[in-house]
Amino acid sequence: VKCQPRFKKEMGDVITKVGAPSAEFAVEVAGYPRPKVQWYINNTEINESKKEFVTSSEGDIHKLIINEIKEERSANYSCKLTNEYGSSSCSGKLIVYCKPKITKKLVDQKLKEGETLKLAVQITGTPDPQIKWFKDGQEVSADARIKITRDSQRKESYDLTLNLLKGSDGGTYEVRAENEMGSVNCKSKVIVL
Repeated sequence: VKCQPRFKKEMGDVITKVGAPSAEFAVEVAGYPRPKVQWYINNTEINESKKEFVTSSEGDIHKLIINEIKEERSANYSCKLTNEYGSSSCSGKLIVYCKPKITKKLVDQKLKEGETLKLAVQITGTPDPQIKWFKDGQEVSADARIKITRDSQRKESYDLTLNLLKGSDGGTYEVRAENEMGSVNCKSKVIVL
């Protein structure tokens, strides 16, 4: 019976980690005439001349194999089926776990008593890293003078703000980021005049 192509089994999200040899998406398809199968990454058709992508077909099972897992491979992938009676598509995310990375470091600061200290850092990592702040090796938590925030728009931006500085607020501040893939840290010297 001639019909529009459909998925008997759609692709789902795939979780892998940096350094893994490969990851794969698989679909099972139906339709007559046999549908043309196309794979996409972020809505751009995957050209098989790139060695990092390999496709395979066995009966109604079609696979996209992604080689050499790097952070950049993290994306939306989709599969489109087409025949003369129509088309159908499904998609899934490739989630690549990677250790935290500081993309904008803390900077040393000199401030006067009564001023406001703002320490800003940008940290990426999947899954989202847990962020902790320290002053002279002691963990710092939010209170009446200290605000610890994560930007809701720019998810990689984390800040520590300290109001009404006192001389005793001077010292070495450190931010640590940790997830199941590893940890990273950076420091800032703060001098209060």
